[in-house]
Amino acid sequence: MHERTEKIATAVSSPQPRLGEKALGPEKSHNLLAMPFTITRSNTTPRIRATVLYGVSEMTNDQYKTFEDAAKTAIESAMEALNAQLKARGLRCGRIVEIEHDVERGVGFSVHYADLDGAVHLEMLLTDGDERAFTREPREPACGLLLSVIGPDGTFLGEWSPYNYTPDVGTTDPQEIVRRVGLMSPADLAESIHGRIADWTNSRVEAEAPHG
Repeated sequence: MHERTEKIATAVSSPQPRLGEKALGPEKSHNLLAMPFTITRSNTTPRIRATVLYGVSEMTNDQYKTFEDAAKTAIESAMEALNAQLKARGLRCGRIVEIEHDVERGVGFSVHYADLDGAVHLEMLLTDGDERAFTREPREPACGLLLSVIGPDGTFLGEWSPYNYTPDVGTTDPQEIVRRVGLMSPADLAESIHGRIADWTNSRVEAEAPHG
């Protein structure tokens, strides 16, 4: 699963958990729109938690591409909608670009905020179950979704990931990835992201201000 630290954010759409409240897992709720936009206080850039797999083969690029081909259009459309929602809130956003890490790919864009040196980066990745250690037995290829918000200095500001912190964070069905992209509420996410960037920027300005 995607392992992150302290949750202190609001949900992305109704019904909205209270501040800091964890969304219910699938065994407790069938309302998948309760998935939260998670904010952390971590000061490090999130990394893939690599797992050494003995005696088994890891997901091949062809297997990964099966998920990617099914979900790419939906992911790009969702990020375009999020980009537009952030622009509607007065933020200057860059164009959608392709993102490629070691074994995971996706799309992203930059966000520029007043009083902030450098850009905040938003990325939505199709996550690899082997790299993130959520592939289950029998070992069928599994993928998930992860939207990350990263500050200009590498500070990890938050994430959105359907079924995060549950055994169902990954799926073996490419069409399920498409369905999960549809759970994203661009307007609610934009509101949460905008608020988080503003709060984080203000805290930095206050910390750097001279104290007499």
